Parts: sequence; structure tokens; C-alpha cells
Amino acid sequence: MVNGRLKIATIGGGSSYTPELVEGFLKRLHELPVGELWLVDVEEGLHKQEIVTGLAERMAARAGADIRIVSTLDRRAALKDADFVTTQFRVGFLDAREKDERMPWDHIDSGVTKSFLWREKEKSDREETTKDCSQGCNGCGLQRWKGVCALANDRGV
Repeated sequence: MVNGRLKIATIGGGSSYTPELVEGFLKRLHELPVGELWLVDVEEGLHKQEIVTGLAERMAARAGADIRIVSTLDRRAALKDADFVTTQFRVGFLDAREKDERMPWDHIDSGVTKSFLWREKEKSDREETTKDCSQGCNGCGLQRWKGVCALANDRGV
């Protein structure tokens, strides 16, 4: 803390969720007197971080808050003397987000396994098709349900 004001470092500062974090800091300046907000990201996230940094600067200015917003790729500089560190990153980047958030498979059980549906989605992205079940099991998971899987029914399962 310098002059009664905090330095906060945000790892993953280019996240689209960072403006929400900034909004929270701005609403709580009387409780959390932020003087510097360091946004740090990886090279691949630099373009997004530049956009988010500009937005954060405009948000602080509009709120009349005297906060220095720093955009950097230098994690060590961002962490040096930081009073608090927040994280806004996702392991696996946006590919992991798509896998975690876009598919409803954890909430709807159609009998087909999540791993099969994911493989099918990836094949679809590559414009590949899947052979008909009558040509052999594709491992969808339905064979565990008696009377549902046509191939399993043919085998008397």
C-alpha cells in the first residue's frame, strides 16, 4: 500500500470478465481504495487486453476515480509490491471454455455419453461424418441401455 492506496494485479487481465471486476472495485473504492490496477496477460491475449485496458480506463474516468490502469505482459512487474492479486484466466484458454460452458450435456441425459458427443462435435468441425451404427458400434454409450441401442438389440444385449 502506497499513500493509503492499494496496488492490485489481475492475472488474465484481457478476460472479458475483467470489466465486471473493475466495476466492483469502482463501487467499493471507499472500502477498497485502489490506486493502481495492473492488468497482465500472455502474448496471445494482448489484443484483448488492450481493448479491456481502454475500457477500464474509461470506466475509471467516468466514475471520477483516480486509478492508474497499467497493461503489461510482465507478470513479475505486475506482482511486485501488489497488495492483492486476482485471477481472470482459464486453463486451456477459450477452447476449454467452449468445452465447459457451451454444451448442455451435464444437464440433459440423452443416454449418449458426453465424450461421444464431444468427439462428434469435433468431427463436425472437421466436416467428417460417422458411420451408421449398423456398420459397427461407434461407442456412443447407448449400448448400456437395453432396448435402446439397435446394435446391442441385434446381439441380444
